[in-house]
Amino acid sequence: MAVSFKCGAESQITVEDGFLFSNSVDLCTTDFHPVYDELGNRLNPNKDIVIEKNCWIGRKVYIGKGVRLAQESIVG
Repeated sequence: MAVSFKCGAESQITVEDGFLFSNSVDLCTTDFHPVYDELGNRLNPNKDIVIEKNCWIGRKVYIGKGVRLAQESIVG
């Protein structure tokens, strides 16, 4: 069973109690490359992921940056 947590700078992944993860689950707070506008402002900052209490995440699910799963969510 593989669950992959990839967390970029200045971001975090929070997983609360009662979670269930299947295999091949990826959680990623980053795009792995910055994108800047012509003024040097970053357009794609890293963002936190929050998995609230009692969430179930099924096989081969990808959870991207900025996602918040509400309590007792099921994703498959």
